[in-house]
Amino acid sequence: MIFIYLNIFFVSIYIYNFDLSTSSSLLKILYFILFFLFVCIFIYKKKKDLIVKFNLSFFSIILTLIFIEVFFYLKPNLLPNSISIWLGDGEENSKLNITEILNESPFIKFKANTKIKSNGYRGGPDEFIYEWTTDKNGFKNTPEIANLEKYKILAIGDSMVEGMGVSTEDTFTTILTKKNYPTYNLGVQGYAVSQSKGAFKKFGAKLRSEIVLCLYARGNAHREIFFVDNKLKEKNTFTGGIDNQFQADQNLEIRSQGKYVLTASWLYLTFVRNNLKDFLKYGNVDFKNPIFNRYPEVRSGEKVRELRIQEMNLLIKNFKEIKKLAEINNSKFILGYIELRDLNYYEIATGKKPHPSQFYEGDFLKKFSKENNITFIDFGVPIRNYIKNLPEDFEVSDLPYLKIDGHLNRLGNEILADTIIKYIEKH
Repeated sequence: MIFIYLNIFFVSIYIYNFDLSTSSSLLKILYFILFFLFVCIFIYKKKKDLIVKFNLSFFSIILTLIFIEVFFYLKPNLLPNSISIWLGDGEENSKLNITEILNESPFIKFKANTKIKSNGYRGGPDEFIYEWTTDKNGFKNTPEIANLEKYKILAIGDSMVEGMGVSTEDTFTTILTKKNYPTYNLGVQGYAVSQSKGAFKKFGAKLRSEIVLCLYARGNAHREIFFVDNKLKEKNTFTGGIDNQFQADQNLEIRSQGKYVLTASWLYLTFVRNNLKDFLKYGNVDFKNPIFNRYPEVRSGEKVRELRIQEMNLLIKNFKEIKKLAEINNSKFILGYIELRDLNYYEIATGKKPHPSQFYEGDFLKKFSKENNITFIDFGVPIRNYIKNLPEDFEVSDLPYLKIDGHLNRLGNEILADTIIKYIEKH
């Protein structure tokens, strides 16, 4: 009986000091275990042998976990980096807010000269860069770029512009700068185009640039709905990655991740749980090219995709206003468009053409650009051409997107930069 009470004590202590969000499924599992342990008390006499064996085994597991916690507390350098990144870094900066609220659009952004740490599992440390530091204005640029007096290009947009998942040096804006096309990055993860417009007005207008490039990623027009009449600003709720970071500011435990090795290991194994969810959602995927079996969402390329006209009209309204702002700033406006990984991988993964409706959004924006004398660059074309020309024995590292997360890797950012350079040199 003593082992039942010891197990209840240790599980209760862990729940009391739980170091993740209360919505975590791990917490639900702990509550279930605690409930079962209490049940063991009441059925002890009827199932004594079974209950004793279970609680002895469970207690031995608890002792093992305690030993692991103590060992890596004393020897933190021995903990694998793939797990240690999910432990709170213990730095004083981790207790500070990393976002700031503005009174006008874009309403929210990262603070200046602040270390940003992405939340949630997006791959190992060799597959996703979780930490980077903002520049003097709060954006993802090197200090050298931020201190330039004028720029060839000013890039605005969401996480695709920000370069989520790669280092500051590997963003397409930094790559352009290194190739003698000085480019300032005003991209912020989760931004709607209306927020990108706000970032340009508040921070970009004072930066001298020949070109204003707005890069829009397919499927994000829905974000515009939330900023009609500033609804999200009033509720202090935002969209995408920046909202995730803002929520972390409200609950610091989210950002600092786990306090314990067990919790960090749970977070590290997120990809296992996600793979299980994908299997339940998509079934057993067996693409023509097996290297893409890890991306079951690619199958969405065969489905009919609805073009939401109301959202698109809000989108193009903002594009028109950005064009006017750029002209006032004596800058040329370029609209860039990019599809995501699922569509760009579909043909090489399946050997089939995507459903025509998958391209309706891009066709809509291309037609709009032509009618409004806006330069339009479809970045999906060079990305798919690159993929089509890969050798038969290519590896995952040869692909332009991150291995697990769906953003562009260094290679993908180079394709964007080279495409922009080719356009500028041609025109």
